[in-house]
Amino acid sequence: MAFFDMWKNVIMQPKKAFAQMKKPDLAQAAIHLVVAGVISSVIVAAIAMLGGVALGLTGIITTPIMLLIFWVIGSVILLIFAKLLGGKGDFGRHSYMIAMCMAPLYTLFFISIMVEIILVAGGILSALVSLYGLYLLTLAMMYAHGFDMVKAALVWIIPAAIVALILMLTGAAFFGGMAGGILGSIY
Repeated sequence: MAFFDMWKNVIMQPKKAFAQMKKPDLAQAAIHLVVAGVISSVIVAAIAMLGGVALGLTGIITTPIMLLIFWVIGSVILLIFAKLLGGKGDFGRHSYMIAMCMAPLYTLFFISIMVEIILVAGGILSALVSLYGLYLLTLAMMYAHGFDMVKAALVWIIPAAIVALILMLTGAAFFGGMAGGILGSIY
C-alpha cells in the first residue's frame, strides 16, 4: 500500500485496513507520524496567518517530536490496560496500529479546524473527527489484541476515566481550598 493510500484506507475502510496490517514496522509508523506532524504544522501556520499572526515554522520540528513522544507514552499506557484485559498483541503490532490511526486523524483534525475557521462552523467538525478517532482506536485494539468491540473500547475508556477522575479530584481540592481561603478571610 502506498503511503497516503494507507491513510485513506484507515479513514475510509478501517476494518479492511487493520485486517491487512500483519507485519508491524515501527520505523514506518514513526515516519507516518512525522509526516502528519509536518503537514499539521503547516496547516497551523496557515491558520495563524489567516488571523494576521505570523508564526515561525518551529512547529515543523517540534510537532513531529511531540507526536512521537505522545505515541510511545500512549502506546505503553494502552498496552498495559490491554494486557490487564487479556490482550494477546505485542508492543510492535499494538503501537503500529495506533500510529496508523493517529497519523491520518491528526492531519484530518487540523484540516477540520481550518475548514471550521473558514466556514465559522464551531467545533462540530473537530468533535466528529475526534469521535471517529476513538472508533478507529477501538478497531485498532480489536485487531491488535483479538478483542471484541467492548473490551477494545475499555482499553482507552478506563485510562480516560482515571484521568478524568484525577482532574475532578484535583479541581475539587483546588476550588475547595480557594473557597476555604475566601471564607476564612471573611469570617
